[in-house]
Amino acid sequence: MKVHFVVHESFEAPGAYETWVRERGFEAGHSRVHDHEPLPRSIDDIDLLVVMGGPQSPSTTREECPHFDAAAECALIARCVDGGKAVVGVCLGAQLLGEALGARCEHSPEREIGKFPIMLTPEGKAPEVIERLITAPGREPETFAARRFVQPPEVLRAHDYGAMNQRLYGFPDRFVEAYADRRGQR
Repeated sequence: MKVHFVVHESFEAPGAYETWVRERGFEAGHSRVHDHEPLPRSIDDIDLLVVMGGPQSPSTTREECPHFDAAAECALIARCVDGGKAVVGVCLGAQLLGEALGARCEHSPEREIGKFPIMLTPEGKAPEVIERLITAPGREPETFAARRFVQPPEVLRAHDYGAMNQRLYGFPDRFVEAYADRRGQR
């Protein structure tokens, strides 16, 4: 199975999904748009497209965020869906998936950072995703304190993410199994 990740920001990394890919022996490709890596031109080498989150929204313009092209990502998602590829959207990725399929997204009145409760694997506790999320520009301590759905850094760091990640792996396992059944690959 060939999994391709679209990553919008270094602090919105695939994390547990990437671990899942590695543990299953799948191949991983990346479009790190924050590093100006291009989106795939062809979907031939993609079985599963995973579009990650970010602070952008489907309405974010190139002027607001030069490395983010919502229309191009929606077109890639639509090509994958039309081509019978499996697609997963996480946060912003789910919004883009909805837009690509004709839905509209609305802005939440609340900012969201974290998951209640959150658990880190030992690998996740070494500098990884949560620390990058906490220290990303615009994430000063007062930003955390002023929002009711944003957990403070000390709470984010204290969680044990292991159990959550193990439950998370069940979703892509079932998703990929259904994809393989549909394509007659099992």
